[in-house]
Amino acid sequence: MPATGGHHGKAPMYLQHINVYVRNVERSKKWYEDLLGLHVYEYRPGWAAFLTADEEQSHEVALMQLGEDAPCSQSVRWA
Repeated sequence: MPATGGHHGKAPMYLQHINVYVRNVERSKKWYEDLLGLHVYEYRPGWAAFLTADEEQSHEVALMQLGEDAPCSQSVRWA
């Protein structure tokens, strides 16, 4: 049975690994937990949070804190 979460009623069942650079890791971690239903695999306050859709696996999403004064990106870079 798929996990439920957030406003959409379904959480991702599997994700590829992504790194997301954020200004505030605590605020971003909460957003990913509440909206997508992701689970915290490891959390390092003030530095990084590692989240997963599947608690049996390692993390798929890494949130890396840059700080509140980090500039806003004007473009998205896809690898």
